[in-house]
Amino acid sequence: MRTIVLLMCCCLTMAGCGGTSGTGVPYADTGTVHLQAQLDGAKSMEQIHTGMIIFNRGRHSLEKTVSVQGQEITASFSVPVGTWSVEMTLYDENGHSLYQDKKEDVAIRSDQPVTLELALRPADGTIALFIDLSQYPLAHEVLRARVYFDERLEEITRESLEEPLADTYQVPPGSYSFAVQLYTDSFRISDQIHAGAWHLLDVEAASETTLQWSPALESLTISAAVHELPPAPQQLTAIGDGQESIELTWAAVDGPIQGYRVFWQPDVQEPFEQLTEEPIAGLSFVHGDSVVGGRYTVAAVSSIGIEGYRAQPQDWNP
Repeated sequence: MRTIVLLMCCCLTMAGCGGTSGTGVPYADTGTVHLQAQLDGAKSMEQIHTGMIIFNRGRHSLEKTVSVQGQEITASFSVPVGTWSVEMTLYDENGHSLYQDKKEDVAIRSDQPVTLELALRPADGTIALFIDLSQYPLAHEVLRARVYFDERLEEITRESLEEPLADTYQVPPGSYSFAVQLYTDSFRISDQIHAGAWHLLDVEAASETTLQWSPALESLTISAAVHELPPAPQQLTAIGDGQESIELTWAAVDGPIQGYRVFWQPDVQEPFEQLTEEPIAGLSFVHGDSVVGGRYTVAAVSSIGIEGYRAQPQDWNP
């Protein structure tokens, strides 16, 4: 970034006590500021026409317009003693700002000269941001927005949906990571309705840009297939050898299935428990170590893992 080094030598002499300055600023002591500046390094010297120096202190301000001749600025004016913020801006002949800088807490005293170095950088660009929600499905819920220029955070709020979400920002020239996030009733993370994608934004010096932003919408294709529960297996039988095992058999169900699950209820006061960890492919199952007997049932499992209706339970007692 190109800068202009401005050395402002402030030579202050006592001018009196009490009263106010010509701009209405109350003062106790007033000094004369002699300004001399070299504009070496300006990109387009022929574009610089005038300069404006502004001293701010609370609600009071002093403004001085200075002319630019060649590569020099010269001016002389009075400034009350005290602590000021000092801002200088250089303009072209059409009044557009070209270079600027600002210093805070500049102490101007009556007992010694003050030297202030300003590094005038290219002037800020103006970004007029308009948030377009005309195509956003949740536009009726958006009342707030956060705008990011890198780590700089700005917030926009509106009281009703009829108000636009828009604002204007002064942004130093450069490249920024830019994002807009949308919120409903507050800026709490739970009220964030659109996180926003980050984009690269270039801001040119002394430019005026209208930026119309809208939330990115992605197309989504949804396909759905209807799957019914498999019917309950029929012809369930339980045959035991009277000692150590019981064999269960059943008829196949129609439709694509993974297999069958077998369930056992040793006591009517307890729920059924599953005997098969995974669906079995066959139409029979042998349950060992079940001499206590009990009730059995079986259910088919569909091709996508849906368990169907269970068969009518069959009792077996040793």
